[in-house]
Amino acid sequence: MLFEVYTISDKLKWSERISSFDNEKLDIYYLPEYYQTWIEHEEAEPVCIYCEINNSRFLYPFFKKEIRDYKLDGKYYDIFSAYGYGGVVS
Repeated sequence: MLFEVYTISDKLKWSERISSFDNEKLDIYYLPEYYQTWIEHEEAEPVCIYCEINNSRFLYPFFKKEIRDYKLDGKYYDIFSAYGYGGVVS
């Protein structure tokens, strides 16, 4: 099993992983550059998870944002897709 996490500072590796998938399954909404354009608006951190399990590969880009304005006993985060399509590609 392989499990990797990329941030915007790893966008070259993130892009390499994307390009290894069938182009018919991909569009702009998976690109780190697309997520980068939304950082300021969303006030969130772009993250991409890549995983290989039993000859299957998965890639999931999303935003990670701290949940605030609630009396929580620790730090909690919400994850969500950039504007447009979101989800896992496999």
